[in-house]
Amino acid sequence: MKFSEEFLNKAKTILSTDIRYIKGVGPNLAQILYKKNIFTVEDALFYLPKTYENRANIKKIEELFEGEKAVVIGKIVKKEEIITGSGKVIWKFIVSDDTGFLECVWFSKTNYMDMFYQGEEVAVFGEVKSFRRTFQTYHPKIVKKEKIDEMKIGKLVPIYVASDMYENSIISRVIRKILENHIEIIISLIPERIEKEKGIISLQEAFLKVHIPEKYASGIEEIQEARKRILFEELFRTQVSLFIKRSEVNLKKAPQIFVSDSLINFLLSTLPFKPTSAQLRAIEEIRKDLAGPRPMYRLLQGDVGSGKTLVAFCASFMVCSCGYQSIVMSPTEILSRQLYENFQNFGKALGLSIALLTGSTKKSDRKEIYEKLNSGKLNILVGTHALIYDDEIKPKKPGLIVIDEQHRFGVLQRLSLINKGEDTFPHILVMTATPIPRTVALTVWGDLDISVLDEFPPGKKPVKTKVFRESEKFIVWEEIEKELRSGGKVFVVYPLLKESEKLDIPSAEGMYKTLSERFSKFGVGLLHGKMSGEKKNEIIKSFLNGQVSLLVSTTVIEVGIDVPDATMIVIEHAERFGLSQLHQLRGRVGRRDKEGTCILIIPDNLSENSEKRIRLLEREQDGFKIAEADLEMRGPGDILGTRQHGFSDIKIEVLKDTKLISFAREIAKTVVFESVLDNEEKLEFERKFSVFLGDKSNLVISG
Repeated sequence: MKFSEEFLNKAKTILSTDIRYIKGVGPNLAQILYKKNIFTVEDALFYLPKTYENRANIKKIEELFEGEKAVVIGKIVKKEEIITGSGKVIWKFIVSDDTGFLECVWFSKTNYMDMFYQGEEVAVFGEVKSFRRTFQTYHPKIVKKEKIDEMKIGKLVPIYVASDMYENSIISRVIRKILENHIEIIISLIPERIEKEKGIISLQEAFLKVHIPEKYASGIEEIQEARKRILFEELFRTQVSLFIKRSEVNLKKAPQIFVSDSLINFLLSTLPFKPTSAQLRAIEEIRKDLAGPRPMYRLLQGDVGSGKTLVAFCASFMVCSCGYQSIVMSPTEILSRQLYENFQNFGKALGLSIALLTGSTKKSDRKEIYEKLNSGKLNILVGTHALIYDDEIKPKKPGLIVIDEQHRFGVLQRLSLINKGEDTFPHILVMTATPIPRTVALTVWGDLDISVLDEFPPGKKPVKTKVFRESEKFIVWEEIEKELRSGGKVFVVYPLLKESEKLDIPSAEGMYKTLSERFSKFGVGLLHGKMSGEKKNEIIKSFLNGQVSLLVSTTVIEVGIDVPDATMIVIEHAERFGLSQLHQLRGRVGRRDKEGTCILIIPDNLSENSEKRIRLLEREQDGFKIAEADLEMRGPGDILGTRQHGFSDIKIEVLKDTKLISFAREIAKTVVFESVLDNEEKLEFERKFSVFLGDKSNLVISG
């Protein structure tokens, strides 16, 4: 089917429409959707169901058994709000038919309390639990008896939010309305002839099967195939964008940096320690890239403590030795300051001019940095995102841009920084301490060159990891006191900064007060992301110099904070973190030759599978193996760097499917590089690409 440019632009406009403007949504319901990262029509379409329920037939309460999912029709005989001893509120309906009672329970406030009145006849659907010989169901779906058709009894029902059936019904209703009114805006970028040749179903058909299965799908297998088709579309678009943008980068010219063996040997001789063979290998790979006429675009992967900073410094030195400048950037002021201090330490004997520019840099110092950078007198500039928004930054000869912890930086921000050079396109080195599974790297970065630091400097000891249950917390406090008394420094990390009405878990702010009293003989500090840069630096400095020995924190410490004598980290509610994130956090201790200990605290009633996941860290130190396990168990997170509307997260099932990834890459390569399309098909493809991905392809090449 051929599409005019006018029609394609109209489709894009509808896909980009704010979800609140869809008929029947409005500002109030939109708030629920925004919290689910559904901001636009396209976001809604790509919000795929988590699972499907095969709704059972209607049952009497006396016929129920624990563990089944069932529909019950009865009368609300009681509505309750119960305040527990800890101050939490539980909301409850008691529903009765002529055979018994069913308690409907919510642990967070539900709109159902206002929607239904006592004495009203309703239909309830949920999983049956047994508590003190009474049947219960948690967070069920409820409708008025006369609207029982909405239960879709005997049919496959998509579940988007298992924990809140009210929210689930809103999401389902909105997506169905979009598909009913705007099915024509779903347009695949895969050429129609190739779809037919490869036996690929249409994208429109796939969305209908996934979101409205009772009408368009014959069973769960057909739904799974349709789901895979949608994921395949995302993969194809990602790969096409990568191939096109990488070929564009390869057409650009970059400064050729030639560095002799003797200069490399001199550089290595000035360093405070001998690099590992993995560091030397990465340095040599970068050296070869810099000597080429095209921009280097390399990802440096290295586990916590593997020495990425040294490699980045050596790359910067090589560029500076040929008269060019290096810009080094990280997402936070703390990281930037520590990078700057490490660069200063490495460059003592080399006479390099290195400066730090952050949001808190004084105006007079800022002016001096501008002058030196823009005149070419400054060799290396280290900074934060302030480098992006500052129009005064115009390096005279930009040769290299180093972006640390690249997965924490907005892709548009990275692109802006890359384009700072007016006359040349600089070489690019992006770094991450998060080991990235091969399937993820292949999917997102395509032909990006990758260097891996797969060994540690001599003397670095593995961090001992122990798992304790909530009821054993008294043992943990004893371990902390023992560590503090022996002169150690301890991190205690919490998933939340403040108390939450919805979650009955401790917060950093609340526990800071508790721990300050318990360990009053030792300095106790609090660190979190909402503090000003100046306040954060003050707290870190106190921790470094020993005024603070126990630092209560959120995950703001996850990357880059280097406290050489930190020896213990305690992480409460470890089940709320991914394995890779926990591995990052435990990398904050045992940074030098000191032995480190990581204590993970989990709830007593944690499921067997969740506990098994956490206990993997007790026996595994290899970040890449942990990342693979995390991918298998939890998913990739936001692997494109930051979520952009219309470019949704690549889903976990597709990242585990190497065959589907290879198939998408093969077709993308065929379309981009081989002459398989006739002139008319090529024009059609270019028109679609320009409208739907012309701007987003920049996001991909940015890493």
